[in-house]
Amino acid sequence: MSLLKEEERKRDIRKDRVKSLAMGEAIKYSVGATAAIGAATVLATLKSKNFSRFASISAKMSFPVMAGLGTFAYKYEMVQYNALTYPERWGLEEYVEKGTITNIPIHHRTMNFL
Repeated sequence: MSLLKEEERKRDIRKDRVKSLAMGEAIKYSVGATAAIGAATVLATLKSKNFSRFASISAKMSFPVMAGLGTFAYKYEMVQYNALTYPERWGLEEYVEKGTITNIPIHHRTMNFL
């Protein structure tokens, strides 16, 4: 029973480490995207009369907000997927389990692929 709890604890530690890594990368990229799109929006408002006349204040505010949210969601999912699929690329070698990847017969794997 304690062996089962130990494996469960290791799995939870790995999940927490991957979530923390994904969160950090997502925040870093989303802040950059928000700043870049915010600066571009301010520049367009100051330099383009058509942009400042036809774009409402809510549209001008939504550009950086949506860019940050979209970048955060995309980067979080991609980092989490890549960290779980390729842990050695993200420095998570200690969480890789050695052994058989799958014991599914080849004809089942082929049908799953198709």
